[in-house]
Amino acid sequence: MKGGKITLRQKQILQEICQNDEYVTLSSIGDELRISSRTVLRELSEIERWIGERGFELEKKPGLGIKLKGSKGDRGLLLELLSETNELMVYSPKERQNIMTWELLINQEPVKLFYFSKILKVSEATISNDLDKVGKWFRGYSILLVRRQGTGVYIEGKERDIRKATINFIYENMDENQLVEILRDKKLKEDERYISLDEKSRSRLLNLMDKGTIIKLEDMLFNLEHFWGVKLTDDAYIGLLVHMALAVERIKKGERIVMEQGFLAKLKQCQEYKVAERIAENLSDVFEIDIPEDEIGYITMHIKGARSLKGNYNRRVGSIGNFEIVRLSKKMIKIAERESGCSFKNDDNLLIGLVNHLGPVISRLNMNMDIRNPLLQEIKDNYPELMDISRKSVKVVEDYIGIEMPESEIAYIAMHIGAAIEKYDGRTQRILRAAVACPSGIGASVLLASLIEREYENIQVVDVISAIHIDEKALIEKGIDIIVSTVPIKDTNIPVIVVSPLLSSEDKSKLQTFISNSKGEKVNIVPKNENIDELMNNWLIQKYHLEGAADILNSLFVMDIEGIEGVEDLINIAAKTIGKDESEKAYIYEALNKREELGSTILPGQQLMVLHARVPNMNRLHFGVLRFLNAYSHINGSGKCEQVNVVLVMLAPDACHRSYVEPISHISKTLVEDSEGQHFLKVLREGNSNMIKIEIANLLDRFIKSNA
Repeated sequence: MKGGKITLRQKQILQEICQNDEYVTLSSIGDELRISSRTVLRELSEIERWIGERGFELEKKPGLGIKLKGSKGDRGLLLELLSETNELMVYSPKERQNIMTWELLINQEPVKLFYFSKILKVSEATISNDLDKVGKWFRGYSILLVRRQGTGVYIEGKERDIRKATINFIYENMDENQLVEILRDKKLKEDERYISLDEKSRSRLLNLMDKGTIIKLEDMLFNLEHFWGVKLTDDAYIGLLVHMALAVERIKKGERIVMEQGFLAKLKQCQEYKVAERIAENLSDVFEIDIPEDEIGYITMHIKGARSLKGNYNRRVGSIGNFEIVRLSKKMIKIAERESGCSFKNDDNLLIGLVNHLGPVISRLNMNMDIRNPLLQEIKDNYPELMDISRKSVKVVEDYIGIEMPESEIAYIAMHIGAAIEKYDGRTQRILRAAVACPSGIGASVLLASLIEREYENIQVVDVISAIHIDEKALIEKGIDIIVSTVPIKDTNIPVIVVSPLLSSEDKSKLQTFISNSKGEKVNIVPKNENIDELMNNWLIQKYHLEGAADILNSLFVMDIEGIEGVEDLINIAAKTIGKDESEKAYIYEALNKREELGSTILPGQQLMVLHARVPNMNRLHFGVLRFLNAYSHINGSGKCEQVNVVLVMLAPDACHRSYVEPISHISKTLVEDSEGQHFLKVLREGNSNMIKIEIANLLDRFIKSNA
């Protein structure tokens, strides 16, 4: 056997060459191994030297690529030789620094320089030089790298900063697409899930979080989405998963995070805190650990800052609420129109996209949470004009919240504006029905969808979906012909075309090839601004909103009560007040009682309870306010005792159009808004019947106008 060593990377490149009968390009090898074609080219001279010593030779042809000279038997012989060869592990300076950073984050004890020198196969002097750069990285998170002779190297810092550094370290060194692949590939055994990560140094990252923990959390979070009532975008889903996995590991090691108590008290008043409590209960049960309130607060922050994806590309503003965010979004659109010279007056998707996007973003900025955008540099390089328009547009939001937008967020807004500009020329509906899957978030998905529709007259983007959980049955029911995804998707019978989020020329060729090979009858193409069905559907939704608002005001009652013995008395009062006959009273009583058995709805710290239910055989919405001269004690859904002095009664027909119920849902959402909600609660407690009616009428008027 000839002498000489081969590195892991060189071995992987050579295996890619040997596994192909035909010529392979440097770029295809690079794509497969997730390295640049320039890196492949740089390694070729050593590869040729190594195989030359063993009697083999590479054949190169400009425009075609490279292959191994010889027969299929020669390729098999070389592959067998490679399998028996121990590769030389050579780390770059960046890889060494990553490994040291990882060791310092995961270790509770000091690490000796000798240990680093041994595992990285370099001198202690080189390790010391690398540690200078590692220390600089830690300082960026207010963490001190301590070096003590005879003791070793370790880090000192607040638990909050260590977690932030750990999470950012994972995102810096692991492609988000790899995390998606890990979560999708559930058929593999636990230990096999991580084999696809090509770099040994990179695979170490997942040891920051136990593999079994990640799998259990993913199953738990997937089920909790149904309880929560939303569908998260893949990047938000992964972000929450990573946060919880790291929290579990740190809690197991006795590390506890601390939150400022005033801020925690404010978070407890949010709707999301209830979801976080449910998550904490599940974490306690599954992992047998105690989850303190501070930890629940941080989970609440992640939920408030998470973007949701309802699974419908053409969503309406009515499903998202908050009047103030709608107002800010409309101001941003006016600036974008002025700067771009385009009219977005009839672009519902732009308004919907901005409103859905801005809510979580404002929450994240107010809570000083990071906003990541993996496409930031690419957008800055390729779309500088869009970035400039976005910078000017976000000024209205910056002025409103008093916080400067980071570049990562400006780039997300640029995607939304770019999507609207791409559609500005009034393109037509398409023949092929497509779903777009993109884990980078709804902004990237919308931009990709618009780029596709602009480029191809016979592709219609019907839906934006999760790349992790593919509901093939639902997609087939929607008539989806193709999934256009930014990450590979396996185990689906629907054709998948993998593209970059910004749709490169190579991606366009892939799509064009698919279109050319697709069988489908030609149909008449209708301009979007002449889509009568969509226009009539919008009118119908407005009609339902108006009917719902009118029924709320017409049914409104306000009743002051001296006292009650329990919730059964409340249900009786509501049934007798609203029911027009004995039969309807019985239906109302049964529906409210059945709903209360699932747990009472009480706003923490607000002394307010909501009695709500869907009632069979009821034909309209009902809204009422019950007030007590003396507060009474009641057990909330978490088993804690709360004082209650105001009860809202909200009833809806068991079977009705969802748009008809949206006005009463908007009233519920207003209760948890920081400023508007507090004012509304004050009016409910202190106002007379007429004042309350006027306040609700104004709330509903703003809701209807924002959705017109």
